[in-house]
Amino acid sequence: MSAKKQTRAAAKRPSGPKEDGGQPEAGSSADRILVPVFTAVILLLIAAAVAVVLSPDKDSATRPGAATSELDARPALPPASHRPDVAPVPPSQQPLASIIPALELELARKDRSLGLWPEGRTPDARTDPYLSGAPVVGSLAEELGRGIPADAPPYAVALKAITEARYAQARKILDDLIAAQGRNPVLGAEEEARLYAARGDADYFDLRFAAAGESFSTGMEIAPDNPYIRYSMARSLLRTPPPKEEQRLVIAIQILLELEANDFTLEKTPIEWGLVKLALGVAFWNFPLGDASVNRDRALDSYRASLQAFTREAFPVEWARTHGFLGELMMSRPEGERADNLVAAMDHFRRATEVITREGFPRQWASLQAKLGTAYADLPTGDLQSNLKAAIQCYEQGLSALEPDAQTWGRASILMRLGTAYSNLTDDKEENLAKGNACFNEALKVITREGYPADWATLQNNLANNHISLASQPEARNKHEHIEQAVAILEGALEVLGQTGTPFEWASAQYNLGTALRLRHAGDRRENLQRAVLSFDRALTVFKPEQFPEYHGIVRDARDETQAQLDALTE
Repeated sequence: MSAKKQTRAAAKRPSGPKEDGGQPEAGSSADRILVPVFTAVILLLIAAAVAVVLSPDKDSATRPGAATSELDARPALPPASHRPDVAPVPPSQQPLASIIPALELELARKDRSLGLWPEGRTPDARTDPYLSGAPVVGSLAEELGRGIPADAPPYAVALKAITEARYAQARKILDDLIAAQGRNPVLGAEEEARLYAARGDADYFDLRFAAAGESFSTGMEIAPDNPYIRYSMARSLLRTPPPKEEQRLVIAIQILLELEANDFTLEKTPIEWGLVKLALGVAFWNFPLGDASVNRDRALDSYRASLQAFTREAFPVEWARTHGFLGELMMSRPEGERADNLVAAMDHFRRATEVITREGFPRQWASLQAKLGTAYADLPTGDLQSNLKAAIQCYEQGLSALEPDAQTWGRASILMRLGTAYSNLTDDKEENLAKGNACFNEALKVITREGYPADWATLQNNLANNHISLASQPEARNKHEHIEQAVAILEGALEVLGQTGTPFEWASAQYNLGTALRLRHAGDRRENLQRAVLSFDRALTVFKPEQFPEYHGIVRDARDETQAQLDALTE
């Protein structure tokens, strides 16, 4: 029994070790904002009244002290609805007093660029890591940073360091400024909050999302009316991995809905409004509480709404990435006709490739080709074999954009899907099964038992299934060898699946092991059949008739036939 569905899911969601960016300790400021509001917000969300509003203490924004640093020496930031973008003069040639607020704004507008995650630090998220992208400061922020001289005041130097990925240096400068403010409070609330916002940015762009949330949370306490710090807090919550994922998503949605209602508008702040809508789409899509169908519809509406701000002409990268997100959502959406959803997904992916090209974004383009391939492979209408061949073409195009010997998750995930597609072709069966195994074995160079145990076990199950199919081909050579390989592979996979796999994956592997043992000629025939019956019985504990009627019938028939063979040996 093929683990086709699980393989594609595993290709989207790597399960290896992740760096959480420094989770806060219990009782930290990131956790303190979660606990008091959690219960009430959950009830409101489940009741479809998600738009609760944070109510911080307005008095906390009043701090004593006259401005004496370069923070207060420059003009105060105008209100959110009136903050201009950089003037037509090249950003790096602006005076320092103009560069600093413009750079703060660009850093606050997080996740506009298609950054690449370093290998080994790919997030465990539903959205594809190459499409959602690692946070990067973006070209405009980099240019603004180049306009800050090395001998500028410390705060400006810290911002410059962030744009140049010198995050440790930026943290050191900002920590010193924060400590000085603690010893001698001379900054106003808004200016002090900027220190914490910049400190959060240094962690955020360094992929230390939980630590970033600590700083943004403090900034919110000091200046609760600053919408950019609140947006930064929401983004850090969306990217912070478990534990307490539900609480973090609740607070993120809460902040984003407040920003949408009170701070950002499509007319006055289109970039911020679009980013909030995009973030709401991510939050609702991943939200585990309430009605899943309602959450998906909210995510869909949010993504579509963001396209009002992110037109292809004005914001091509944001436009393309949003279409990528829409394609992912439509591909996984259970509501509506499956074929219609997949066709819509393919249309979104094709639109995304109009901007995310092979030349400009090779890894992201390869990811989109893989998604197109998966949509073709799953398409239930038309000629299914033609669909598989179209999927194979997409996968191979995606691989051609990547370095051929690169040992990366992105390449391995496409090889997994390509191997599954080859394995499901019916013509030239033996040749295509061999091609499928070659893809699986190549993917296993990256997807190791130690690094990605669940994905490794699923891939091993698919590999064993192909060996069983090869042994069943009329003109196959080395049939017994294929069976022995399948048995050994499945025994190893089940050691892992019993600990990390889903019940479906475990039961699928048990069925495959039963099939291999039933066909096995090496060893004691009676013992092989007894073990086969036991494996089928184990699979049936998961494949119950009310939940998996088709699989239940297949496994039950195989079990009964094997028991009959065993009884015949006993007579």
